[in-house]
Amino acid sequence: MQKVFSSNQQVAHIWAQQSQSDMSFTGTKTIYSHGAIFPVKDAKKAFEHVLFCRENKEVWQANGQNIKLGNFHIDQIDTHGNVRASCHYVEFAEIERNAKLLGWV
Repeated sequence: MQKVFSSNQQVAHIWAQQSQSDMSFTGTKTIYSHGAIFPVKDAKKAFEHVLFCRENKEVWQANGQNIKLGNFHIDQIDTHGNVRASCHYVEFAEIERNAKLLGWV
C-alpha cells in the first residue's frame, strides 16, 4: 500500500490478520489497504452504529438509509458488529482494535 501522508503526521499502523487488511490513520483520515480513504469522523459515526447493532443484537441493512465513509457507504452491519461495505468485509475484532488505538473505547 502506498502511504499518502507526510512523515511529520503521527500514524497508527495496524495489520489485521483475520481480514488481511492494512489500515493506517492520520489525524483526519482512515486509509484502508484496499484503496478506500475516508474521514476518521465518519469512522467514529460508523463505530457508534456498529456498537449499537452489537449491543442490541440487531442487523442494520442499507435499505434507503446509509452510513457514509467518505465516498463509500456501509451495506450491512451484523449482530456481531461485523461490517460489509461493497466487497469489503471487516470483522468486529479489527474494528474494536482500531477504536482502541483511536481512544474511542
